[in-house]
Amino acid sequence: MGGGKTRALLRARVVAAWAAFHLLCASSWASPHLGEDFAVAFLQNGLQRSLRSDFQLLITPSGSSSSSSSSSTITISMKNPGLRMTLQPPSSRTLAVKIPPQAELVGSETFENVVVVRSERPVSVVMLNEKPTSGDSTVVLPVPSWGSEYFVVTPNVGTQLYGEFAVVAWDETTAVDVHLKAPVTFRGRSYPRGSVLSVLLEPFQALQLQSSSDLSGTRVVAQKPVAVFTGHTCVSRLTRCDHLVEQLQPVASWGTTYLVPPLPFETQADIVYVSTSQPSRVEAQHGATKTIRDLRPSRSTLYGLQASNSLSISSDVGVQVVFFADGGFKGSVSYDPFFMIVPAVSSYCSSYIVFSLEGYENHVVLVAKTSETSGLTLNKAPLKDLAWKLIPGSDYSWAGKILGSRFGVYVVEHETSPFGAWNVGIWEEKSYGSVGVCNTDPCRLVTCRAKETCQVEKGEARCLPDYLGTCLGSPDLEFRTFDGVSVDVPAGCTYTLTKTCGHDPSLEPFVVEEEIEGDSKGRLAKVYVYGFNISIHKGEGATVQVNHRPTALPVLLEGGKVQISRNEGRLVLQTAFGLQVTYDEDGALLVAVPSGYFGATCGLCGNFNEDTEDEMKLPEGSRTADVHDWIRSWRDPTCREDPGDQEKLEDLGATPGCHHEGRSYQLHEEFWEDGSCRSRCRCEPGGEKTCRKAGCKRHEKCVTLRGVSTCRASRSLTCIGTGDPHYTTFDGLRYDFQGTCVYQLAALCSSSDPTLVPFNVTVENNHRGSRAVSFTKTVTLEVYGARVSMSQENPRKVKVNGSFVELPFRQQDHLELYLSGVHGFVRTDFGLRVSFDWYSYARVLLPEAYAGSVCGLCGNANGDPNDDLVSRRGEPAADEVDFGHSWMVDEVPGCSSGCLGACSACNEEEKKIYRGDAYCGVIERAGGPFRACHGVVDPQAFLEDCVFDACHHKGHRDTVCKAVGAYVAECQARGVPLEPWRTPSFCGPSCPLHSHYELCGSSCPATCRPEVVPEACATSSACVEGCFCDRGYLLSGDDCVEATGCGCEDGAFYYKANEVFYTASCRRRCRCHPGGTLECKDAACGDHQECRVENGVLGCFSAGFGQLEVSGDPHYVTFDGRRFHLRGSCAYVLVSLCEAAGGLRNFSVLLEHEADGQSDVTWMKKVVVAVQGYVVAMERGRSWEVTVNGERLPLPLATPDQQLRVGQEGENIVLQASSGLRVLVNLATYLLVTVPELYRGHLCGLGGNFNGDPGDDFRLPNGSLVATTEEFVASWKVPSGDDACGDAGGDRACEDASSSWCEVLADPEGPFGSCHSRLAPQEHVQRCLHDVCGARGQRRVLCRSLQAYGTACQAAGVNIKPWRNDSFCPLSCPPNSHYELCTRTCSFTCAGLTAPTPCAWSCFEGCECDDGFLFDGGACVSVEKCGCLHQGRYVKAFETIISNNCSTRCRCHPAQGLTCESMRCSRDEVCSVEDGTQRCVRRQGLCRVAPGATLTTFDGLGGRLVASGTFKVAALCDERSPSWFKVVVELDECRREKVLAPVATFVFFREAFISINNHLEVWVNGLFTRLPAVVSEAVSITGNVTVSHKSGLDVTFSPEGDVTVSVGAPLAKRLCAPCGNFNGDANDDLKLPGGRAAGTVAEVLDAWKAKDFTGCLASNSVRMEVEAPVYPFQ
Repeated sequence: MGGGKTRALLRARVVAAWAAFHLLCASSWASPHLGEDFAVAFLQNGLQRSLRSDFQLLITPSGSSSSSSSSSTITISMKNPGLRMTLQPPSSRTLAVKIPPQAELVGSETFENVVVVRSERPVSVVMLNEKPTSGDSTVVLPVPSWGSEYFVVTPNVGTQLYGEFAVVAWDETTAVDVHLKAPVTFRGRSYPRGSVLSVLLEPFQALQLQSSSDLSGTRVVAQKPVAVFTGHTCVSRLTRCDHLVEQLQPVASWGTTYLVPPLPFETQADIVYVSTSQPSRVEAQHGATKTIRDLRPSRSTLYGLQASNSLSISSDVGVQVVFFADGGFKGSVSYDPFFMIVPAVSSYCSSYIVFSLEGYENHVVLVAKTSETSGLTLNKAPLKDLAWKLIPGSDYSWAGKILGSRFGVYVVEHETSPFGAWNVGIWEEKSYGSVGVCNTDPCRLVTCRAKETCQVEKGEARCLPDYLGTCLGSPDLEFRTFDGVSVDVPAGCTYTLTKTCGHDPSLEPFVVEEEIEGDSKGRLAKVYVYGFNISIHKGEGATVQVNHRPTALPVLLEGGKVQISRNEGRLVLQTAFGLQVTYDEDGALLVAVPSGYFGATCGLCGNFNEDTEDEMKLPEGSRTADVHDWIRSWRDPTCREDPGDQEKLEDLGATPGCHHEGRSYQLHEEFWEDGSCRSRCRCEPGGEKTCRKAGCKRHEKCVTLRGVSTCRASRSLTCIGTGDPHYTTFDGLRYDFQGTCVYQLAALCSSSDPTLVPFNVTVENNHRGSRAVSFTKTVTLEVYGARVSMSQENPRKVKVNGSFVELPFRQQDHLELYLSGVHGFVRTDFGLRVSFDWYSYARVLLPEAYAGSVCGLCGNANGDPNDDLVSRRGEPAADEVDFGHSWMVDEVPGCSSGCLGACSACNEEEKKIYRGDAYCGVIERAGGPFRACHGVVDPQAFLEDCVFDACHHKGHRDTVCKAVGAYVAECQARGVPLEPWRTPSFCGPSCPLHSHYELCGSSCPATCRPEVVPEACATSSACVEGCFCDRGYLLSGDDCVEATGCGCEDGAFYYKANEVFYTASCRRRCRCHPGGTLECKDAACGDHQECRVENGVLGCFSAGFGQLEVSGDPHYVTFDGRRFHLRGSCAYVLVSLCEAAGGLRNFSVLLEHEADGQSDVTWMKKVVVAVQGYVVAMERGRSWEVTVNGERLPLPLATPDQQLRVGQEGENIVLQASSGLRVLVNLATYLLVTVPELYRGHLCGLGGNFNGDPGDDFRLPNGSLVATTEEFVASWKVPSGDDACGDAGGDRACEDASSSWCEVLADPEGPFGSCHSRLAPQEHVQRCLHDVCGARGQRRVLCRSLQAYGTACQAAGVNIKPWRNDSFCPLSCPPNSHYELCTRTCSFTCAGLTAPTPCAWSCFEGCECDDGFLFDGGACVSVEKCGCLHQGRYVKAFETIISNNCSTRCRCHPAQGLTCESMRCSRDEVCSVEDGTQRCVRRQGLCRVAPGATLTTFDGLGGRLVASGTFKVAALCDERSPSWFKVVVELDECRREKVLAPVATFVFFREAFISINNHLEVWVNGLFTRLPAVVSEAVSITGNVTVSHKSGLDVTFSPEGDVTVSVGAPLAKRLCAPCGNFNGDANDDLKLPGGRAAGTVAEVLDAWKAKDFTGCLASNSVRMEVEAPVYPFQ
C-alpha cells in the first residue's frame, strides 16, 4: 500500500474513531424535562373543537452549563393538517408558540395531529390547553423520559362529561394494549370494563379514548416507548367544570416517597390519587393522622387533603401520585379544578423554571428540607419572608409565594439541596396547575480533568473527553505521536508505543506495544488492559490471542468493557474508557486515546500534552536530547543494538538531511524526483537518497505547487446553479427549479471508499422581483466540522461557523477561503471547491474520486445524466419540482418549492427582444467577444438561461449582466481568452475605491497576507474578470489599501486596520493598529450583556430589550410599563440617552404631535431620530421616504458605513441602527421604540428611565420627580417658535364612550383573538373608545385604533385574521398593487434586485405590488422601469443625484445602470442641502446699499433708488423661526455728501432690537451700548459695527455709509425683501411682498417700506414694529 493512501486511510480512521467513541458516549439529560424531541397531544377540552382555543407551547432553551449558549433551531410540525414552523429563540429565553385549534383531539379515535417538537439543543416544553373558561397545563416529557407501561388517572366526580387519555407514538410503529377499567366505544365497537383494546399506532400517531366512567387504573402497555396524556374534557365538583390534563410518568420512573403540600389559598379540601402497578403497602401521614394501607395492583386509591394540612406518602414499591384540586373559592374568585403530577422526593431537582401566566393569580408552591429553606433563590435573589410550615413525619417544610398576574418566567434554585416546586394559577372560572420544569444541571458540582467536559449520561453527570488523541504508525515504520511529531523506528524490536503514566489513580491503566520483525513485514500489536494480555498479529486473519490463547472474533471481555471485532479489513479493539487500537493487515496502526489522558501517557507516542518540544522523555520521566536514546529507552531490553541505526525525529532535525534540486529534505522524508511524479525518492542517512518507480493514484495528476511536485485530483466534475436558478448537474443535465427554501446541492451520500471525506453543500434561494422565479441567496459548505457560508446579504464576505473571516483565510491545512475575481472560493485539502459570486452564480467542483458517491440537486456524478433526477427517496422524481422538493433540508419563513398563486410566464414572442444584441445576444453573436469560446462551451444553453431571466425581469440590467457573466466565468474557467464585452452603455463595470476593472485579471490578487497563498494559485494560470486593486494597493479583506494600511494577524485570522474585535469568549479585546500592530487587553461583558455571535461578529451584546409604545390619541406606555395620555400638540423628547456610560451610543428620539383639526383628537405628526451621526426625520403622509441630515431619500436605505438601515415594511417605516436601537413608525396609528437592555437606567424623556420601576418614570430633565402628568409632559417639550402648540395630559372627559366596533378587539373569535395571549386587548379597547369618543364617532378614527392594535400584534409576531373589507376601513393602494394582511414589502423593491433589503419583522399589513411590479419608492413600477443603487441609496430611473458632499454626480439609466462622474463646487460656492437635495450654492451672499442710492441683491441684480424713507431690505421669511431676523435701512440726503444714502440701520432679532445711526452709535433694546458687545448667545456686535447672528447673518454699517448684509449658504432660498432670496438666480429677485414681479429695484424697495419709521431723525426714537413677534432681551 502506498504511503499517501495509508495516511489518508489513517486519517479517515481518526474520524471514525472519534465518531465511534462519541456514539458510545451519547448523553441524555439528567432532568426528565429537558430534551431535544417531544410529542404533544392536545386532549379534547370541553364539548367540541372551537376556534376560540388558545393552545400554546412554552419552549425554554436549557440554561445548563454543559450546553451551548448560542441559539438553536426548533422545528414544530404536525402531520395532518400540515404544519411546520422553524424557530430560533434567543439563548435561555422562553418562546411562546401558538398552536392552531386543529391540534385538538376530539372523540375516541386515532389521530394524525400530534404536535412534534424537535430542537438542535436541549429545551423544556410546557403545554397550555386553554379555552375562554377552561384550561390546564402540563410539563411535556422528552422522548427519552417515555416508557412502555402506564396507569391512567381520570377524575370524574360530579360530571356528565368524559374522562380521557391519549397514547402517542414516536417515529416507529408500535403495538399498544389498553387494559380497560371503564367501558369505551372505539370505531363503532364497545369495549367493556376488563377488556383489552389493541391498536397499532403508526409513527407520530395518537390514540385517544374517552369514557363517562372513571378510567383510573387503566393499564397501557406498548411495544416501544410511548407518551401518555391523561385528564378530563371538563370536570366539576365544587364550581363550574374545567379541563384537566397531565402527562403521566411511566411505571419505571415511579418513586416510593412523596410529599404533598396543600394549596396556599385552599379553604376546604382536595383529593390525591395513588396509583399502583403491584401489591403495595403505603404509609401515609395527613396532619397528625397516620395510616397504613395495603393497596391492590392496577388501582387508583383516593386520599383526602384537608386545607392547611400536608400529606406524606411512603410505599414499599414504586407508586404514582397525582394531585386533583377540585375547585373552590378565594375571596370573591371562584376557581375551577385542575390536575398535577406529584414528583417523588428522589426526583427533586435543585433548579426549576416556573411561569406566571397572563390573566391568572399565579403561585409557586415549594417543598424543601427545613434546614435548607434559607438557601432558596428566585431569579438569583434570596426568597425571603415566606411562611414555611413543617410537613409532619418528614424533615421537609412547604411554603407558597404569589408571582403576580402578568406573564413571567422565573428560576427557583438552591445551590446544593434538591427540592420540589409546582406552578398554580387561578382566576374566575379557570385555573391551571403543573409541576415546575426541572432545570437542574448536575455538572455544577463535578470537577473534570483538563480536556474533559461534564455531560449528563443516563441521569448522572459524567466527565467526557473533548476529543481523541491519535498516534499513527505506517507500514514503513514511520510513527506520528499524539502531539504530531514524526519519528522513524528501526525493525527488529518490541517497542512501548504508549502507556498510562502519571499519578491519577482514577485513570484506567493500559499498555500498547508493537513488535516489529527484522524485515518489518512481521508485525504484532499487544494491548494490556483490564488484566488481559491481547495480541493482534498482522496477517492472522480473524483471530487474536487473549492471555496467549487463540480466540475467535468477535470478542467481548470483562462484561463488554473490551470489544474486539473485524471491520473492513482491519481489527478494532475498543474499551469502555475510550481506548481504541486499530490494526490493518498491511501493518498500519492507529492508537486513539480520550483527552482525559492529557499529559498522562508516555512511550514513543509521546506524552499527549500538545507540546512538540518535550516528546523525548525517558521512562523515568527525564528528558533527553538524543533521539537514539529516546527510542532505545522504550524498546524491549532483549532487543539487539544495531550500530547502523541512525534514528531521529524528523521535526527536530537531529542529523543532516538531503538536498535535491535546491531544496532540503529531512531524514527519511519522501519526495518526487522530478515534475513527472514517476520516481519516488527517500532521504537516507549520510545525505543519500534512494528512488523507486511510483506514480500518482487513479483520478490524480502530477502538478507543481510552489516549486514542489505533488499529486492532485486529475479532473473535477462541475455543477452550476445560476440565474433564477438554472441547474447543470455534474453529469450535464440542465433543469430549472424555483424553490425558495434550503436545499441540499451536493453531499457525500454513499461510498465504499473510507478515504472520501464527508461534506455537504446547501443552497438557500429567494425571490427578487418576481414570485415566478428565484435566485441563489446563500451557499453553505459543511466539512471537517466547519460551516462555511457565503450570502447575498453580505457581499464579498464569508462566515465560518457563524463568524465573518477576512479573506484569504486558511483553517489548518484543511480549508482555504479566497477571492478570485467576483467569486468567493472555498477549497478543501481533498480538492473540493465551492464558489459563489454573492448574487446568483453558485458552483461546486467535485474531485473525480467522488463520482457516483454524491447526491442532491447536482445529481450523483456517475456519468449518466438520465438518472440525475432521483429523489431523496431513491426513486425517479415525478418532475423537477418534486425532485427539488425532495432535497429540501430546511425551511425559511414564507418559502415554497415552486411558484404559488398566479405566476407570470414568458412566451416566445415576449422572449424575442431579449435575444437581441441589446440584451443576451452577445453570448452567441458570431464574431462577438465570446467567439473563441463557442467551440469550448456551448453558448446556446447560457443564451436560453439569459433570455428566460431577462424576460421575467423585463430586461433589468443587473439580471442580464449577471447572466452574461455566467458564460464569461465558465469560459475563463476553461482557460479561453475573451475579448472586451462591457461598455459604458452595456453592463459598464463599477468598482470600489482604489480599484479598477479588468477583463483578464489575476485569479489570485496580491493581498496583505502574502504567506497565505491559495494552492489553486499555483495550479491555475486562468484569468478572471472583476475589480482589481490599483497599482501600489493590496487587498485587505475586501478593501484595497496601501501596504502601510494593512491590518493584523491573530493566529489564522486577519483583521483590518483600526478594527476592534473580541476573542476567547469575549475575555480578550483587541485593536488592530495600521501597520500590523495588535493591542490586546483582558475583557469581560458588562451587566445586561452576553457574549455571542451576532450578525457574524463575536462580541458583548445586549441580553434583552426594552420597548416604548405610543399609539392613537396618543397613548403612552413607558419602557417600564407606566401608562398615560398626552394630548399636547407640540414636539417632545420621547427618549434620549441622559446618563452616558462606556459602550453606550448616544441617541435621541423626538416626537411631534398636531391637533386633528376635524375633532378633539391629537395625532403623531413627525418622528426625528438622531443616532450614529445621522438625523432621520419621518413625517406622516410621507411613506417610502425619509430625510437624513436634511436630505430627502427614498426607501429602502442603508448608509454607506452600514450603521443605519431604514425600510418600509407594510404601512410602517422601520429604522434599525447598529447600536441596537430600532424604531417602528406608523405615524397614523402606532410607534414602537426598542432599545437594548444595556441602556437600562440610562434613559430619560417621556419614555421614562428604563430602570424597571414604573413609579419613578415621571422625572424632569434635572432628575427630580413630579406627581402630575401635565408637569412631566411640559418639561420634555422641545422649544420652538410655534406659539400655537399646547400641552395637555391626562384623560379626556367623554360622555359617550360606546363603540361596538371597538369591542371587536376583545372578541376571542374575532380577527384579533389570536393576539390576546400576547397583548391583552382590554387596554386597547379602552384606547379605542377614548379616541372614537374624542372624534365624535368618526369611522376613520375607529379604523386607526383597530390598525394600531393590529400593528402591535404583528410586531409581536402574531398572525391576525382579516379585519378590513371594501366597505369597512379599506386601505387604498397605488396602481399595480393590492392590499395584503400579511406582506413583506421590503422583499419586493426595485432596490432588492441589486442588493438584499432584509426585513426586520416577518410581515405587516399593507400594499403589495402585483406580480411583475416592484416598489419604486411609493409606486409600483414594471421591473424594466426600476432604478439603481448607489452606496445603499436607491436612485429612481432617469434621476440625477448629487452626493458625497457635492463631489459626485450620478444618473440612473435602467439599461445602462448608474453612471457617475466627479464634480466640485466653484470657488465661491459651497455644498448645501436645499429642498432635501445636495447642491452647490454660493458660499456667501452680499447685499449692498451704497451711497448714491444703489442696491445690489444677494444674487447680483443691481438698481438705483429714487426716494428717501425707511425700508425693510432683508428678512428671514419664516417669522415663526427661532432664528428670525429683519434688517431695516433708512435712506436720506442728510449726510455731509448730500446724496441719497443710508443714515441709520435697524436690526431685529427675537432676542434684541439693535439700532445704529450715521455716527455709528449703537443702541440695544433702547439702551446705548459700547462696543464690542455680546448681546446674547446668538447675537454679538464688533467694533467695526458689524452685527452678527449665529444663523450666518452679518450686517455691517461702514463709516462711508455702506450697509452690507452678508448671509451664508444655510440661509439660501429662505430670505425675503429687496435683497432677494439668495437662490443663485437674479431673474426672480424683483418680487413684491405678495410675490408679484416688479419692474425695477426702486419699485421693489418702495413696496417694502417700513411704515412705522418716519423722518430723518427717527433713528434716535425708534419704536418696535408689530409685523413680527419680538421677545424682550434678558
